[in-house]
Amino acid sequence: MDHGSSLNIVNASRVNNAPHIVVIGGGTGCPAVLKGLQEYTPNLTAVVTVMDSGGSTGRLRQEFGIPAMGDLRRCLTIMSNPEREVGPLRDLMEYRFQGNTDLGNHSLGNLLLAALTDKFGSLEAGIGIAAQLLGVNASILPVTLASTHLVGILDDGSLLEGEASIDQRGSNPVGLRGIMLQPAVTANPRAIQAIRSADAVVLGPGDLFTSVLPNLLVNGIAEAIAESQAKKVFIGNLVIKPGETEGYRLSDFLLKILEYLRSKDPFDIVLADAEALPAPIGSNHPCAGSPAVEVDRTICLELTRCLALRPLADKNSPWVHDPGRTAAALVEALGKQCCE
Repeated sequence: MDHGSSLNIVNASRVNNAPHIVVIGGGTGCPAVLKGLQEYTPNLTAVVTVMDSGGSTGRLRQEFGIPAMGDLRRCLTIMSNPEREVGPLRDLMEYRFQGNTDLGNHSLGNLLLAALTDKFGSLEAGIGIAAQLLGVNASILPVTLASTHLVGILDDGSLLEGEASIDQRGSNPVGLRGIMLQPAVTANPRAIQAIRSADAVVLGPGDLFTSVLPNLLVNGIAEAIAESQAKKVFIGNLVIKPGETEGYRLSDFLLKILEYLRSKDPFDIVLADAEALPAPIGSNHPCAGSPAVEVDRTICLELTRCLALRPLADKNSPWVHDPGRTAAALVEALGKQCCE
């Protein structure tokens, strides 16, 4: 993964030769990275997981047999053009119906994407129309155009059916060993093309087993990352996810990702925050009460060419990533040969 000279990114904002950065993930982590990076380069691509099975997304999947919309919606919303008068539409994309009705807890943005997909004949066409309406300049790509579901594999050999059963299991003495897709699916050709042409490919932050690793199980994605000349980057999580990564240190995240990449090559860059704080009990965070991820520096340095320890957390909520600080740290690391 050693790809020569550093990227000329710091002064490349809004110019034609700005670097192409591909962010792979889902949940709230991928949108946060995209939001920060749009200040530095206009050439952004999100390759987004589509395996969610809970909430509004899960209901739409059952009704229409389509890939999950929720993470795509978040990326579209966060990347809407602030210079255009799309504020009301942006707010509506995140609106949820209330009450115990057929529409209760449905996201209007999910419904809009489902309607656009139905009317224009494909998920990509629907995303394209939504991107036009919101003034999105980045490419927002589903990792696959097919419908598939996650299956969790526990240490005792039992299985968890569906993303929601993994995401919502909470703290459990039986560890989560891994995941698989059912059925197996092939990658979106545009996602493969984006990865191969990228200057940098960024994995994380996000829930390891439900937002990051699922993308690497899609046939063609791991191979494209291995073949790409892009710098390979991992942005570390700040806190432990109950039921998924309990007991993990930063090196455990790296080892698990390398396992799913089927690669022994080290990362080019790993970003982490050694001073992150645990999400306090009672906070509005799915990891409330969980400890911060320990940065075991010695082992991590065997798994990456560059371990950049920087303040990535939000100053007011230091258990979530701040888009600006995270992007600035990534830009700094990409602009150097070595960031030790």
